[in-house]
Amino acid sequence: MDELKENDKGLVCIGKTESELRKDKFYDDYYKIKESLPNIKDPIERTINYEKIIKTVEKKYEIESKESLKNRIYKIINFIKKTNKKKILIVSHGSYISYFLQYLFRVNRVKYIFNGIENCHISLLQYYNNKFNLLYGPSTEHFNLYNKK
Repeated sequence: MDELKENDKGLVCIGKTESELRKDKFYDDYYKIKESLPNIKDPIERTINYEKIIKTVEKKYEIESKESLKNRIYKIINFIKKTNKKKILIVSHGSYISYFLQYLFRVNRVKYIFNGIENCHISLLQYYNNKFNLLYGPSTEHFNLYNKK
């Protein structure tokens, strides 16, 4: 489904390496913002600052807006609510899944709550009585099954 595509990073994802982008003055604001947020120790202040500056970054670098991403995610959520399927496997990119969980459970900044969502993680959710429940994850613990120790 097209709605499961990774969020569009716009001009930040144009086939150049990070070192090439950093040499281009046009991207100075992007990296200044990206590097300043983790340095804000107070999580409430960090969240407020993130929300303030993300709109500027979205416009300047043509990054998909949070509103557009939210609309795509709600299409998937509504599909799940309306389908008669008993099991659904959703495969997408880590940041998309992070936003998916954020909007699904109406929490802000899932990656801080779950201490970073890694690629190839597994989450198990249940939709029952018109309510979503997170039963497991997000976790990469399944990789331990293949350790030969």
